[in-house]
Amino acid sequence: MKNKEQLAEQYAEGKSSSSVFQEAHKRDFLAGYEAGQPKWISVEEKLPETYLQHGQIYESDEVLLDCGDFYVVARYTNNTITKKEYFDTDHGITQDMVNAWMQIPQ
Repeated sequence: MKNKEQLAEQYAEGKSSSSVFQEAHKRDFLAGYEAGQPKWISVEEKLPETYLQHGQIYESDEVLLDCGDFYVVARYTNNTITKKEYFDTDHGITQDMVNAWMQIPQ
C-alpha cells in the first residue's frame, strides 16, 4: 500500500509535467488528504451524535473510543456507552474512562 507522500507524487505527476506545478499539486493533495482523515475529539468538547426520532433517542454510529490504556469500538445513547468490541481485555467501560473518540477510519 502506498503512503500519502507516494500518493501525492502519483497525483502530481498525473496533473502536470512541470516540476513547479507538480510541487503545488502535491501540497494540494496532502492538504486535502489530511483534512479528510478522522481526528480524535475530546469528550469534553463534544460527544458522538445520537439520533432523535419520534421522541426516542437512538444510538450513535459506532465510534472508536480512546480509554487511555486501550481502545474500544462502541456506540453512545443518552451519554451512556454500549460496548461492541474490545481491542484489549474485557473492561467495564464508564463515561469517565473515555478521553476522546473518533469516527472509525475506513
